[in-house]
Amino acid sequence: MSKEDVIEVEGVEVLIGAPSSGVTLGLVDIAAEYDVVLFAAPAAASSITGEFFKPTTFRACRNSYHDWYALGSWAIDNVGTKYIELAPDYEFGYSSVLAAEVAFKELGAEFVGDAIYTPVQPSGLQLRFRVSSISDLPAAEPDASGQPQSIFTWEFEVKNVGSVEYDIFPAGQMYVSTITLPGGMEVDNVWGASIAAAEEAGFTPNYELTDIQPGETKTFTLAAYGPRGTARRVSYVLDVTARDDGGGIPTIVPGQNIVSWINEVNTICTGDIAEP
Repeated sequence: MSKEDVIEVEGVEVLIGAPSSGVTLGLVDIAAEYDVVLFAAPAAASSITGEFFKPTTFRACRNSYHDWYALGSWAIDNVGTKYIELAPDYEFGYSSVLAAEVAFKELGAEFVGDAIYTPVQPSGLQLRFRVSSISDLPAAEPDASGQPQSIFTWEFEVKNVGSVEYDIFPAGQMYVSTITLPGGMEVDNVWGASIAAAEEAGFTPNYELTDIQPGETKTFTLAAYGPRGTARRVSYVLDVTARDDGGGIPTIVPGQNIVSWINEVNTICTGDIAEP
């Protein structure tokens, strides 16, 4: 039934909904256009009654700020103070990121990188990523400028716990993004995986484009050259379609929507990772 049917034909004067913040933003305009009341619930994007507010809309539930202040007061005391945001790429995600940054920073937390917006994925896509065994060793030869360099190695495990195939090219999607130099200074750049680094580290690389079937787990060992030091952060590109080359297999990374792992002992969380 269309909006014209329910409002003009059926005479509906009050609209209620919707679970999706994106859908609810559409209802805000419809309610204003037809001069009917909209009770916005349970959509939580603060912009519904903020940036895109119309006088015919009333909020009948909490917004994203309420969520993040409540979560932050517990998380900072019980989990930690360093975070990165992973949010859906639509209005609920945008509003959640803004609310999280205000609430968590006010409560004493910090964000170690920009928010990661995840695009709409095929139905049934669920993955578990795990990075382990990050290490370094001196490279035999200096870099192109004559400076000593290290070889950084790490293992990347991907488990497909969903119901659809996942295509992956680890060597083209993963890289060392932060290195701690011997003096303690941290430098950020893109140090991508290379065959030469893997061979010097003593293993045969498998850098081929591959797929991971539902229920399957694959582990990839990668190696990269970089300035002499230790790998502080390793990153993975989730969205390869955003690259300037149109999403083809690149020779270097990154792309868009990047998730990172910090090479640091976790003193808070213990045990195995639960399945999604």
